[in-house]
Amino acid sequence: MREERFRRIFNATPFLIALRSMKDKRYINVNESFLTTIGLPINEVINQTADLLHYIVDTDDQGELTSNRNDPWTKERLSSYILACNNNLHSI
Repeated sequence: MREERFRRIFNATPFLIALRSMKDKRYINVNESFLTTIGLPINEVINQTADLLHYIVDTDDQGELTSNRNDPWTKERLSSYILACNNNLHSI
């Protein structure tokens, strides 16, 4: 029963989840959101060792990170993207 509940939550979440082997980095399981984002069926993902997503962090228009004057750790105008193996770019 716990496994079925986990499976439902795992597949229903809108966040991309990929379980990978620590040893060889192969994909063990991924959720539906992950498959939708990369545009591949699960049988083409499981046991792959190549990275199917690439993370891109973009700064402001001047190419510099800008910080909040009162909090130097807060970054403004910082955008993150995922580039999927199908060359689709997704904002995150």
